Amino acid sequence: RTRVTDPTAVSIRNVKKHFGDFVALSNISLDITDNEFFTLLGPSGCGKTTLLRMIAGFESTTAGEIWLYGDEIESLPPNQRPVNTVFQDYALFPHMNVAKNIGFGLKMLGWSEREQQARVDEMVQTVKLQEFVHRKPAQLSGGQQQRVALARAIAPKPKVLLLDEPLSALDLKLRQQMRAELKSLQRETGITFIFVTHDQEEALTMSDRVAVMSSGELQQIGSPVEVYEKPANRFVANFIGETNLLDATVSDIVDGRVHCTLASGETIIAEAEDINNSLPVGTHGLVSLRPERIAIHANGSLNANSVTGTLGGTLTGTTYLGTDTQYDVQLKDGTVIGVRLQNDAGQNSNLSPGHAVELDAADGSARFLVN
Repeated sequence: RTRVTDPTAVSIRNVKKHFGDFVALSNISLDITDNEFFTLLGPSGCGKTTLLRMIAGFESTTAGEIWLYGDEIESLPPNQRPVNTVFQDYALFPHMNVAKNIGFGLKMLGWSEREQQARVDEMVQTVKLQEFVHRKPAQLSGGQQQRVALARAIAPKPKVLLLDEPLSALDLKLRQQMRAELKSLQRETGITFIFVTHDQEEALTMSDRVAVMSSGELQQIGSPVEVYEKPANRFVANFIGETNLLDATVSDIVDGRVHCTLASGETIIAEAEDINNSLPVGTHGLVSLRPERIAIHANGSLNANSVTGTLGGTLTGTTYLGTDTQYDVQLKDGTVIGVRLQNDAGQNSNLSPGHAVELDAADGSARFLVN
C-alpha cells in the first residue's frame, strides 16, 4: 500500500472482529498520538484485549485497517511490527537470569554482543535492578519480575509498547507503586504506551487519554478528567468511579443548563452535551451525581441558595470508611442516594439515621444523560 503521511502513532479505522457469530469488536475507529499513554478500559469481555492483540498481530481483523506511523500493518506478521507486548503473566524465561531475559530479544534481532550488553546495562539501570542481574525469575518478587518484563519489551526500542493488564497479579500497594513507575518509564523513553485494564483507578491515574469500551463498542474517548467529569452515557458514568443515577425529565433549558424534574418532584439543574439540538422539553433521562460532590446538612440548616438545587430526604445509614464516611439518604420518592464526605474532626457527627436532611449538590456537578 501507499505510505500515508500520518502524525499519529496508531490509527484504527473501522475495525471489526467476529469469532463466528460472536461480534467481539464492532466498527472501532480511534487515533493514538505519538508519545501518548493511552488506555483501553472496560469490563472483561468488552473487546479491549482483542483490539490490543490485533495491533500486535496475534489476531487478524475481520474488516477495517490498522496503521502504525503512516504504514498499514495488517499484512505484517507480529515479528515484523515495531511493537512489543508485556503480558499479564510476564512470560519470562525461567532458566535465564535477569540480564539474559532482557537481552533475549536483542539477540534474536541480530544485535552485536557489545550492543546487547550496553543496552541491557542501560535497561537494568532504568528499571532499578542492578543488584539482581544474575538472579533468575523464581528468585525475584512479583514487582521485580514485572520490571524485567518491561525492560525486555522496551530494550529493542519499539515504537509502541502494548501492555495487557500487566499489574493485575500484584498486590494493592505494589500495584500503586508500579503505576507511578510505569508512567515515569513512559515519559523517560518517549515510547507510545497502549495499556489495557479493567481497573478504572489505574486508567485515571496513569493515562493521557482513556477509551472506555463495552460490548465491543467504544463508549467514550477523553482525558481522565473528561471521562470522569463529563461521562457520555450511563455506562461510562457508572463504570468510572461511583455515581448516583436519578430518573429525570427535562422541564426547561435556561442559559445553557438543563432544568430536570426528578421523580420526587424536586428540580436539579444539570450540565449536558448538545443541549440545543437533542434535548427538547419532556426528554426522559438520568441525572448523574457523584457522591463526593454532594453536601449533607441537618434539615433546616441549609442557608445558602444552591445553584444546582437541594433535595430533601431521610438519613437511613452511615458507613465509616476511614478517610471518609458514606451516608445513605432516602429521597421523598423512595430513591436512595449515596453521599461521601471526608472525615474532619467533628464534622456531621450530629447526624444519625432517622434524621431529616437536605442535600446540596456542588455547582456544575450534576450531569444529564439521555442514555
